[in-house]
Amino acid sequence: MDFSKRMSMREAGAYLGRSKCWVQRNRLKLGIPHYQIGGQCFFIKEELDQWITSKRLDKATSSRGRGRELVEINL
Repeated sequence: MDFSKRMSMREAGAYLGRSKCWVQRNRLKLGIPHYQIGGQCFFIKEELDQWITSKRLDKATSSRGRGRELVEINL
């Protein structure tokens, strides 16, 4: 893992299509992988990708049965 390619909270929010505030409020609640050192929080792109992939739903187990592949996170 290359820690030199870390992302700030603002960058992680942009990558996830959310605001910095959303990431800050939900990183612990939703288990968004992050590191906090000396009061500064950062994210690794590959770990965010793995987290997103882990939220996938199998089409057969989707509660709506409409073939959705990713979990919608609306908070």
